[in-house]
Amino acid sequence: MARKLDIGVSVVLVVLCVAVFWESLSMPPAFYDPIGPAAFPRALSVTICFLSMMVLFRTFRVPSGESKQAAQQPTHRLRSDLAVASGVLTVVYVLLLTLRLVSFSISTTVYLILSIMLLMRFDLRRLPIAIIIALIMGLGCGYIFRHVFFIDLP
Repeated sequence: MARKLDIGVSVVLVVLCVAVFWESLSMPPAFYDPIGPAAFPRALSVTICFLSMMVLFRTFRVPSGESKQAAQQPTHRLRSDLAVASGVLTVVYVLLLTLRLVSFSISTTVYLILSIMLLMRFDLRRLPIAIIIALIMGLGCGYIFRHVFFIDLP
């Protein structure tokens, strides 16, 4: 069952990626921007198509008997509490940005610190790593969006 699902999802994603890439070819070139509006859809569709092809290759390379054994023995413990907490944290982050209550850099930094700590099970010994990664990503993305891409952020 998992093998058929992998094949089906991968084929659907490849078809969608080809459609997105095809439609991006009709986008007009930008006058002032060297990259243009079609660069992101093209790059994203090529990336997703490549990853889908890797899943297809892996699915056909592994014999069906081995995939059944791997499916019967889970290598991880399901944690629905982690999924719910991540979802709630993401909804709060999007609301903060939508309502413009906090700036992008600050809210992204706090969101990343909390997300990383949630995934690390709030291990205080790893807090400096979470803070460093969150500061680099939050402040760095804010700087890149404002001063490189010239995108106005909340």
